[in-house]
Formats: sequence, structure tokens, C-alpha cells
Amino acid sequence: MLITFEGIEACGKGEQIRRTGNYLHSKGISYFVNQEPGGMAHGLLERMLLKNPTKVALALNDSFRDLILDYPQIPFENGVVEPSEPETEILRFLISRFENTIKRVKPEIAAGKVVLSDRHLHSTKAYQGYGRYQGKREILDLIDHLHDLFIFPTAQIDKTFYLDISYEEQEKRKALAKGRDPGDIFENQVPDAFARIINGYKEMARTDSRVMLIDGMGTPEEVFSRIKPELDKLLE
Repeated sequence: MLITFEGIEACGKGEQIRRTGNYLHSKGISYFVNQEPGGMAHGLLERMLLKNPTKVALALNDSFRDLILDYPQIPFENGVVEPSEPETEILRFLISRFENTIKRVKPEIAAGKVVLSDRHLHSTKAYQGYGRYQGKREILDLIDHLHDLFIFPTAQIDKTFYLDISYEEQEKRKALAKGRDPGDIFENQVPDAFARIINGYKEMARTDSRVMLIDGMGTPEEVFSRIKPELDKLLE
């Protein structure tokens, strides 16, 4: 079984995954926590490159400074590495997800574990399809088609919990949080982009039977109390 958790930044996905894992453990069910993009080494590299290419480029330039003939220094524009084009982002997320699905998710499901994934298909549709491409139907269909071809023959999503909070709530939580990367491209999008992302998630909750909108406001205990009844149905 594959259960995914979605939402904008600071919506509480990590906490609800932790609580879901604890609940599964209390019922004697084995689980595995997955992160997108991430998982295997290639996926983690893609995660760093996608989220903060400037920091990665600085580190690589420093590491390979003495091997400049084989590894030319990465150029900067006005002190930063320009983010990828939206089309490139989509393909890079897909590459990372395919690698992670084959090498991590599929074996864990085959071993009888419930996989709890921090982001998956619906993040790509929300952030790239709705956020970057403003909900263009042909792009959303392309993302679905690529997943149908390469990802879902290996591991299908059984349920997606979308934790719904506002942009304003996201910013409040980010201001209080420690350890967040101030250079994260996805966290630093303009409010209009996040409005499109949130609307995209809500549209998917209305039209995709896998996606369930969960009110992300309140204490972590209150939020999990909204997830638990649907979780129990899945486990029947």
C-alpha cells in the first residue's frame, strides 16, 4: 500500500507521517517512510539541485577546483544559478521518482509494508502543473501520462492526504520554524504562485478520488484525528 501526504510548505506533512507511522506500529503493521524527491543517492542529489542549485554549485565548484580540466567551474548569473525551466523540473522530478520507486518503494511494498510518502504525483501537478504552468490542461495530462507509463505500473497510490492551510498560515509557521533553507526555490515563490498551487490541490481533491482534503489547522492531534478514520478504512 502506498499512502502519500501533500500540501504547501509547513503544512505539517512530516508530523502527520510520524503520527501515522506510530499508529500503524501500534496495530502491528510495518511501514516505510519515503521522501520525494529523495530516497536513493540520485534522488537526494536531485532534491538538492532542484531546491537550492546555487548552494550545490558553490559546493561543487569548491570540491572540484583542482580538477578544472575534467570539471569546469559552474557559472553564475548575478551570484546565483538560475532555476530550471518548468519542463526540465517536471522531467527531473519524474527521473528521481522512477529511480526511487524501482529501488525503494517497490521492494518495501513487496515486503508487505505500508509506504508513507512525503510528496508524490500530486506535488508535481500542484507545483509545476498549476503553479508554474497555471493549470494548463495539456501539462497536467502530460504529468499524468508520464506517471501512468513509468511510475504506476510499479507502485500505485492508494490514498493521498492533502493537508490544507493558507499561504498566510504557511508564512507564520515558516517564521517560527528552525532548520529551513532560506534559499529553497520552492519555498520562496511569490504569493500568486502559492495561490495557484493551493487552488490546484483543492481542484485535485474535488476531481481525483485518491485525494482527500484534510483541514491542516489546529493541533497535530486534531489534524491526525481527521486522518485516522480514513486510515482505518484503508486498513480494513
